[in-house]
Amino acid sequence: TLLEAARRLDEWRQAQVDPDEVFHLVEDPTRHPLTPEAWTVLELLDGVRRARSVALLSGLPEEQVYHILFELKSRGLIRPSTLLADDPLVLVLAESGVVRRLLLYLLEAHRYRVQLPLDLEMALRLLKERPKAIILQGERTLEMARKLRAHPEGKLASLYLVSETPPGLLFRPLRVLHLPKPLKAQEVLKALAPLRRGGT
Repeated sequence: TLLEAARRLDEWRQAQVDPDEVFHLVEDPTRHPLTPEAWTVLELLDGVRRARSVALLSGLPEEQVYHILFELKSRGLIRPSTLLADDPLVLVLAESGVVRRLLLYLLEAHRYRVQLPLDLEMALRLLKERPKAIILQGERTLEMARKLRAHPEGKLASLYLVSETPPGLLFRPLRVLHLPKPLKAQEVLKALAPLRRGGT
């Protein structure tokens, strides 16, 4: 019946982990019968990546990955890890899905907390979390930078622009730093290193 199908769908959705949870392995997985999909997910767990990063990297449907992680957690194979609250928070406001994914993987692997706002309005709301940095990429970056800097919390964060050429004169009063495109891991990590020293 429709009611039964709805109930099962609801149970499926409840048997999932939070996309922001981080997990690490605590039990030898070779002692358990696991599906190939579960092995794919397990191999991506490193105690730093969030569940949503694991889902993106796995190539599996997102909800399926959250369900697999729930099952592995229920069976005692994995446990939640704790990203430290003082790990720098970085907002990535980028039009390019490639840029978003690349920065998410890179920064989370180096113990930055990453949020991916869908638009400028969401980014402005996330300023209450006091991000250390905001990385911008796309067509309207000057407008984004101005609006972010006009916000009290936005005045404190470091702003970075992902682009092939350095920010022009209009960006200068907004104190926008440059991340050259194509992005290179070492250049990005070097540019963001001051965030760990408390600088902005």
